[in-house]
Amino acid sequence: MIDAIEKSRLAQLERCIPDIWSHKSYLYIGAGSYRHHFFERMQEKNLNVDVVEIDKGNCLWLIREQPWICNVYHYDIVDFLERISDEKGKISTAWDVIIWSHGIEMLPKDKSGLLFMMLDVCADRLIVHMTPYGRCGGTGNVSVWYPEDFSARDYTTDTLGKRDQRNSNLLAWRVV
Repeated sequence: MIDAIEKSRLAQLERCIPDIWSHKSYLYIGAGSYRHHFFERMQEKNLNVDVVEIDKGNCLWLIREQPWICNVYHYDIVDFLERISDEKGKISTAWDVIIWSHGIEMLPKDKSGLLFMMLDVCADRLIVHMTPYGRCGGTGNVSVWYPEDFSARDYTTDTLGKRDQRNSNLLAWRVV
């Protein structure tokens, strides 16, 4: 069962990207025991979902508690994307949709530039980011994100809550 915050983020995602669940294969970056906003919907729709998670404990939880997930990869996302890229930087493993629900704010912006570059070569994919909407205090975030950070990279954005407040959300998406 999802809580009110997760429910509002799911509603935001489905309002902004109505066909989000019409694809077949998904890479969900950063899902774990404390962040799995979309699992009920993904399981209900019988989607093929792979998860990349940096925390080993979360990986074990996913394997044990979410057996419907196709693959759980225990990697730092930068290492994972480099691992699955070919010599030209093109992502060689195909997913229709890549969802990164919170996590980009945990990287310095100079590293996030690499991630955007790597995700940009995912031809014909829907890329979805969710992150706190600005400075949220007390969360351990390294980078602060606002809509203009994503719109400068041709993403469409939508926000929940108030800028710079805890439990706010910035949704950014684009088809590449």
